Amino acid sequence: MLKDSLEITLPELWVDYRIYSSPTPLDVSKIVTEMKLLNEQLETGYLQLVDESRIIDEQQLLSACWHASYAFYEEMNISRSMDVETLLYLAGTRQIDQALEIVGLKEQTKIVLLVNVQRTPEEVMRAFELFEGIFQWPRSERNSISRTPDELVRLLSLYMRRDMDTGIKKQVTEKKTVERIRQHWIDWMMSRVALTATLV
Repeated sequence: MLKDSLEITLPELWVDYRIYSSPTPLDVSKIVTEMKLLNEQLETGYLQLVDESRIIDEQQLLSACWHASYAFYEEMNISRSMDVETLLYLAGTRQIDQALEIVGLKEQTKIVLLVNVQRTPEEVMRAFELFEGIFQWPRSERNSISRTPDELVRLLSLYMRRDMDTGIKKQVTEKKTVERIRQHWIDWMMSRVALTATLV
């Protein structure tokens, strides 16, 4: 379980996630409706489903959840709900359609990641129980996010598709070192977060 440990004081966040093997094709419209009803049952937190193959690492999850919370705290939020705001920060975009295209579920999504953000560890466990009572998907054999250098290159290219010049992309592709790739993504994502906050 990941605990918010960044410096700016916000209401305490407990962020956790689980990875599920999903039946395909997914009925995305039905899932969206069920998730909306499920989130209405949660008093202080929320759940969000994303395509696990589009997530880089745990740092991306924690950063997106924290920035979404901060956006609402400072009344700079773009969307009307925390789960959608988190989706925007995960994808590094101000457009919901783009965020859904980048990290959202598709009919062919095979591995689903459930982001669980609550105020206490007890609420985190209750939210997992509520989710699994409704969806009853088998847990994936993978219980953490892990990427090979090649996968990181692919994801970096996806996220930075319009902002990344050919020279940097070639350099990262040739080097293929995990830390170099991740650092390029972190630098880019932080610049997008700053831009989003300025434009709101």
